Amino acid sequence: LHDALPICFLRAFQTRDAFWSLAAGAAAALAMLGKYYSLFLIGGLILAALSHPDRWRYLRSQSPWLTIAAGFIVLAPHLRWLVETGYQPIVYAFSIHSSPSRLEEFVNAPRFLAVCAGYAALPVLVYWLLARPNRTTVMDTIWPADPDRRMLVVALAGFFLLPALSAFAFGVVLSSLWSMGAYFLLPIVLLSPPSVVLTRRPVAIFAVAM
Repeated sequence: LHDALPICFLRAFQTRDAFWSLAAGAAAALAMLGKYYSLFLIGGLILAALSHPDRWRYLRSQSPWLTIAAGFIVLAPHLRWLVETGYQPIVYAFSIHSSPSRLEEFVNAPRFLAVCAGYAALPVLVYWLLARPNRTTVMDTIWPADPDRRMLVVALAGFFLLPALSAFAFGVVLSSLWSMGAYFLLPIVLLSPPSVVLTRRPVAIFAVAM
């Protein structure tokens, strides 16, 4: 569901189609039912949509409202259960993730980002060895001129930065597991520049070596 959510959302943003809009809302709700930290994925996608030049065309269409409606319909039974039980899962989550001190909050956010960077280090190294990107390609990867590709970069950054900001906003101790749903987008961002060409031989050699 963590992979299905961005696909459905991006298709909804591009097409404004009712099916993809409803699918994005349902996928978001189901992801939330699986893990509450899916909220960060949803937040990253919202940031990505707002960063796109076509954001007003999207917001004025039926698409976002269908997505919101579908999400609330799927979540409605769970939201009612939360109210009836006194929000026990949320209370429990804060009880085990609350930061013991203000200092811990400041240390935890950079530590979380460092661990996330560590998780991404091997894929980035493999990409670097196989693609041999030059400076122009690297800059085009980090901040593309194409708004559709730039939207993916914003979404990926949001997946990591929003949890880090929550450490200060809500006083929580972050877990690196909260970023697991984001890494599927990393190879898409890395390989999206037109100048990146992977020839068959080095890829085959690497595959055999692995």
